[in-house]
Amino acid sequence: MWYNIFDKFNYGDDVNLNIKENESIRSKILGICLILAILAIAFFTFSQLLVKDDTYVNIERSGQRIGNSVFYKYDNKIYALVPSGGYYIVEDADVDSFSVINSENTYDSRVVGIDKNHVYFGNVKIEDLNPKNISYIGNGYYTDGKSSYFCSPLSERNDEISYVSEIFGHIVHAFFKDKKPKSYIYPYHKLNTEKKISKINNLIYFATDGDVLYYKGKPLENADVNTIKQVSKHGEYFCDKNNVYYKNELLPIKNSGELEVVSVEQGDDLLYDKKSGEVFKGNLRFDENFTPYRVIGNSSSHIYNLFFASKDGVYFYNQRKNNQVKIGENNFKGNIEFLDKNVFCDEENIYFLNSYEKYIVRFRVPHIRRLYSRNSQIVSFDKKEGWEKVKDIQSNVIGSVWTKNGKYYYFDNLGNSQLIKDTVFEITDKEVLNELLSNESKITIDRIREIIKDEKMQAVSGEVKYTVTVKYSHYYLYMILLFPFVIIGSILKQKGRRKLLKYNEKYR
Repeated sequence: MWYNIFDKFNYGDDVNLNIKENESIRSKILGICLILAILAIAFFTFSQLLVKDDTYVNIERSGQRIGNSVFYKYDNKIYALVPSGGYYIVEDADVDSFSVINSENTYDSRVVGIDKNHVYFGNVKIEDLNPKNISYIGNGYYTDGKSSYFCSPLSERNDEISYVSEIFGHIVHAFFKDKKPKSYIYPYHKLNTEKKISKINNLIYFATDGDVLYYKGKPLENADVNTIKQVSKHGEYFCDKNNVYYKNELLPIKNSGELEVVSVEQGDDLLYDKKSGEVFKGNLRFDENFTPYRVIGNSSSHIYNLFFASKDGVYFYNQRKNNQVKIGENNFKGNIEFLDKNVFCDEENIYFLNSYEKYIVRFRVPHIRRLYSRNSQIVSFDKKEGWEKVKDIQSNVIGSVWTKNGKYYYFDNLGNSQLIKDTVFEITDKEVLNELLSNESKITIDRIREIIKDEKMQAVSGEVKYTVTVKYSHYYLYMILLFPFVIIGSILKQKGRRKLLKYNEKYR
């Protein structure tokens, strides 16, 4: 293949082909080959480093867990288990005096250890906390009477370590048995106050010193302690009588009293002001020039992304790129009214929400595949007039039955999580219709799947009006990188088998 490419440029019919252009193409090809080689070597090296680190297995087998904490005693050292990172040596920890801080909430405080000299937040030593005076306030807050900290019980990647430093640290750790880089930690933050702090009841991760309100150890600007609350049970959006916050950030809107958090069943949480029509994803504000926005698909079980209709067009939030994206002009006629979670209408037509996924199939084997994209759609399938609701099925949790022109239809609310890909079905079997309409019948999810499988309900199609596409991988790049990784994977697999066999023989 490569020979033919070079041959084309050296011996082709076009004798006037520019030599510099020929060399440029050769350089690009060689550059791609060099990049692939570097990636292959880096992947192989890093994988080998991971294989050599057998600390995890040894601690799982022989380590002594300290209470219900994340700390373990092993090989006369203290280790902290940090999800995504594994086990880390707790540096300078005194094994004999090491213990876990006493508290009523053992889940939160399980990540905080003390010895005679220091306080430790997981695998990180905190220099300015006195272990003799340390106490747990609640909501993740700790104090020794002088300094106060917040420490999360959930691990995160350490932003202070770059990926280059992380790789170099793993190399040093593997070859020289030095300390493993703290790639993951239990994030913490010191409060900028010397006042006594107290937790805010019924608001997780909140505390106050009497004047300032803190969220995860960081102050909320101008927040009112007495009126602060969550906008909803989902997401990290908060408000007091005047202001609106995302985490500890003050958002550039006022509390209208009509705030809500909107999302699809398995998607991102966005903040929506029903009064102004403003939309936020975190601290990202949808373009206020196009307000008000109308949310389409809130609580939907059949799409992966919400739609937002405005006077300027129809938009969605792309979570892969963290931006607002326009997908088309707003062609809806008049007001939008939802008939069910996944079916709505404007003044002329009726629409349903639907979605599908695309996969990259590896080696032409259907079961070996990689997600390529998720696609959500708005589909027009009929005129608005004449539709009547007949019955909810299981209080509309499962779906509902509708009728028009003597025909009966099933509007599904189970959706993707229950492996039902279509939204609207025509009920074509009389016995099934009677079953769905019977007050004595107890329709289950399995029964709905069975009816669909037996084709006693037929999926209704229509005209696709809008499509949202979120790509998760690039097909061509994936195919280019796949071959060297397959070779490397095969080598590692064989090495891993030999290592496991050797390990099992050792402990027989």
